[in-house]
Amino acid sequence: MKNRIYFILLFFLFQITKINSQQKIEHYSISGKISVDIFSNYYEGIELNAFGNIYLYSIGYYYGEDYGMFRDKPTENYHQLNILMGKYEVSKNKKFRFQYQVGIGAFWGIIRTKVLDESETNIFIDKYFAKKASTIGFPIKIGGRYIPFKFISLGIDIQTNINLAKSIIRPMLSVEIEI
Repeated sequence: MKNRIYFILLFFLFQITKINSQQKIEHYSISGKISVDIFSNYYEGIELNAFGNIYLYSIGYYYGEDYGMFRDKPTENYHQLNILMGKYEVSKNKKFRFQYQVGIGAFWGIIRTKVLDESETNIFIDKYFAKKASTIGFPIKIGGRYIPFKFISLGIDIQTNINLAKSIIRPMLSVEIEI
């Protein structure tokens, strides 16, 4: 299943490249992302971005897991490999940028089921059965950036991945460096 998902991602990447071969890429950037909910989960990622005249293309990998002292068991973890395409707008003073993207991606990980494992449940922690999940997802991302210098930007993204295994939504802090 995972090989088919990678094939589909490569096919879409090829199509995006083919469709937008007329688009001149102005610059590239690499972006690190992190999202931490103090009580429940952790999420991080990295993206490679290509900026055209008004278009933005991204390839990103994200990893997330839940944690905590009194959390349901087993720990869930998710991986995403996404190809995104969208647009961006820069403010007149070139200090702020708003961007939005949609795409396709691979989503896999360990997901808790809704069925309790009664043998290991206690008053503090519920133990669930778990399953491995692997599916295609449809990521959507919007974000804003403050650009203090031409080569670096700081921002916030809200990224969601709609899929059949476990749809997720995460706010993420972002540091982007132009390469």
